[in-house]
Amino acid sequence: MQCGNNLKQTGLAVHNFLSTRDGLPPISLGTARATSFVVLYPYIEQQSLYDTLLSTAQPTEWNNNDGDSWLKTDNNWWNNGLTAEQRSGFGSVTAYVCPSRRSKGPYYTSSDYDLNGPLSDYAAVIRYQYDNTDNANWQRWSEYYSPSQRFDRHHGPLRCTNRQGDAIQSWTPRDGISWWSDGTSNQIVYGEKHVPAKHVGTCSSSAQSWDCTYITASGDQGSARNFNAGRPIHPATAEGSPEPITRSSKEFNDQEYPRRDNLYSFGSAHTGICQFLVGDGSVATISVTTSRAIMVALADATDGVSVSIP
Repeated sequence: MQCGNNLKQTGLAVHNFLSTRDGLPPISLGTARATSFVVLYPYIEQQSLYDTLLSTAQPTEWNNNDGDSWLKTDNNWWNNGLTAEQRSGFGSVTAYVCPSRRSKGPYYTSSDYDLNGPLSDYAAVIRYQYDNTDNANWQRWSEYYSPSQRFDRHHGPLRCTNRQGDAIQSWTPRDGISWWSDGTSNQIVYGEKHVPAKHVGTCSSSAQSWDCTYITASGDQGSARNFNAGRPIHPATAEGSPEPITRSSKEFNDQEYPRRDNLYSFGSAHTGICQFLVGDGSVATISVTTSRAIMVALADATDGVSVSIP
């Protein structure tokens, strides 16, 4: 129940953000930048953490302004820009943690793969559109260059913010509620991320990245950064598994290196079910045996296919 209430709180934050900023929160602000979880801090009663991030995160070479447009949230920021007390504060956001999986905090990780930071048991839904030219770059959903380029093929409920060149100095929400063309009650937005029971807290390298920080995303740095901010739901293709989307915590306990969406996916510490936030703010409890086809239809914001949530 507490886990479901956490997702409801996130749903309320999404709608408050929508009302305040006249758009949906971006899934990512760009390479090694803040994710939707961070953007939503002020809307889950964590304004102080957001203010701390604004005062400590640094711009990079393509942005000379110190605003909140492209918040740099890498290991250098986590290790050197924050005090131990501040790190503990970021790791104490219980709204992003399922008590069935984690019993006590603070909830953060230290990693040798530029993935230090707070942990979450939830991930945004990714629905990336493959084609025959970019399968090798399928994970780069966290960047936006132009509508004609491959990096803009993310059809999930939340997308990265606009980036048109390297001189971005501010950002605004990219999509309004109309992006969810199937209707809010037919759109899943966040879900519980799958972490094998054996690998809870594992974030030691690119080959052990089941449970890394949600605070940053970076498509051009490999899947480990991306998949703890969002998880993919794809059809059964050469690039996707034919197995169900949602997982039991017993699955893949012996798998060292999760590759693509056949392992990185959704799942929970609850027996037989996985919970998802629906666009209307409700929480759906979905069986781990639910077919991939149904999950794909629920994940895609633009396919025009409406299915009933099982």
